[in-house]
Amino acid sequence: MKDSSNNLAESSSQAPPKGTVYTPAEWAEWAVETYGIADSWKNGARILDPGCGDGALSLAVMRKALHSGFVPNTADLRRLKCIERDKKAVKRFKQKADKLGISLPKDSILIADYLLADPRFKADIVFSNPPWTTFADLDDSDKDAYRDLFRSSGLAPNAKSLLLGGSRIDIAALFVSTALRRDTAPKAVCYFFLPASLHRGEGAHEAFRRFDSPEGRRFALSEYRELDGGAPFPGAGTRRSFAVYHADTEQKWPIPWFSAKDNGTWTQMEARPVDRIGSPLMPSPIGAKISVPPRIPVPGGTLPRQGVNACGASGSFIIEHIVDAGPETVEARAKNGFVGILPRRFVYPLLTGENFKHTRTHEGDPGKPRRWIFLPYSESGTALKEEELKDYPGALEWLNRHKQSLLLRKGTLINRRISKGLWWALMGVGAYNFAPWKIAWEAYGCRRFRPLLLSSMEFGPWQGNQAMHALLSFWDEQTAKKTFERITSQEVEEYLIAMGGAGTKGWAQPSRMKRLFAIG
Repeated sequence: MKDSSNNLAESSSQAPPKGTVYTPAEWAEWAVETYGIADSWKNGARILDPGCGDGALSLAVMRKALHSGFVPNTADLRRLKCIERDKKAVKRFKQKADKLGISLPKDSILIADYLLADPRFKADIVFSNPPWTTFADLDDSDKDAYRDLFRSSGLAPNAKSLLLGGSRIDIAALFVSTALRRDTAPKAVCYFFLPASLHRGEGAHEAFRRFDSPEGRRFALSEYRELDGGAPFPGAGTRRSFAVYHADTEQKWPIPWFSAKDNGTWTQMEARPVDRIGSPLMPSPIGAKISVPPRIPVPGGTLPRQGVNACGASGSFIIEHIVDAGPETVEARAKNGFVGILPRRFVYPLLTGENFKHTRTHEGDPGKPRRWIFLPYSESGTALKEEELKDYPGALEWLNRHKQSLLLRKGTLINRRISKGLWWALMGVGAYNFAPWKIAWEAYGCRRFRPLLLSSMEFGPWQGNQAMHALLSFWDEQTAKKTFERITSQEVEEYLIAMGGAGTKGWAQPSRMKRLFAIG
């Protein structure tokens, strides 16, 4: 039907947020068909589509209803509330609806930022594919706009958490939380296409997985589907999922878990938290005995950590080649091509992929360094002061030659160091970097777990390269070797595979590995 009042709601327009991934029509139709969403709408349900983009989800609802012979009137269409801040996307949505013979009423589409504009609509069903990006990757204007929302929702308990691990909270978690807390009628059902990290990743989403709100309203995850096998959402740079939530419902475990296959079928399992409430979900065969992560004892203070982070200035600190230039100095050629003389005591072996390839034929042995890294630090883990650097003219000259690029590095934490005059500082450096024994592994993008046992006897303390590597540091050989025996057991690799991170950037990152160690 046509409605003469087809003007869009008046509101300011913004570009789509980073992480916007439009829903393929076939997956929108799959969800509508699988969960009977169009039938619910026909029978009087109020449906909210927050972050509707160009309307794929709502169009699928309308298309299915039309194909069944249902002709919606204005009141029916007002039970379908769509919110999108990108005016161009809304224009495309309206054009597609026109082709179906439907002109949405003026108040059915709100051009606004869903998170900031209360739609004053209590939905029986929420059907959404929110943006897929983390707080850290948002534009500064969006960070400023959403910061208080993350905190008031309980997803980030304080401002500091949004600078550290909480910066990896996905904006999609805020969409789910906002919908369930603010915009749902009692016992509402919510259907979301989501990044898998909300339920599979460590750390950042632990508060979200407690399934409650600061106001005391609870919700339950009732079904979860892994979509990667079905290859939806081309171009999305993250694992994909579909989750069903029920508002005002107590969470019960296990829940049904489905994995999409390439042939369009599903494998059904069941899932529950791998540990306490808030921990990631682990699937298992229905009725199977639940595997628990192994617990490996390590000394107090021995935590898995990422490698050294140059904060965008790796060319200034990573060294491609060194030759002896004297008893205590080396001639070094940096990754950026600069050549200079450095004190040997500040040049450390840096792990590369070649070292991990070497260990496949020489178990636990990294071989020789392929690269090095310049760390102007004391062995207590503190950056050298300018007065101390004057005792090492080669190091000071090297840093001064790179000063402008080091001053231009971006990031809240590194800028705090720079503002204090330590513009040569790096992140991820502490006393643990200089421990004589380390266990290291590739933390990013792998499918097999093949750690290395590293000794500083020949080349000095080995260092890891940013998020590519993770390390445990030890001060005595016996403890390092005993821990290495435990960490190379088959059950550790089996646990990592079961957690679904094979081939992803979260494969064996410190946040995931931390759960395996009993610190005493």
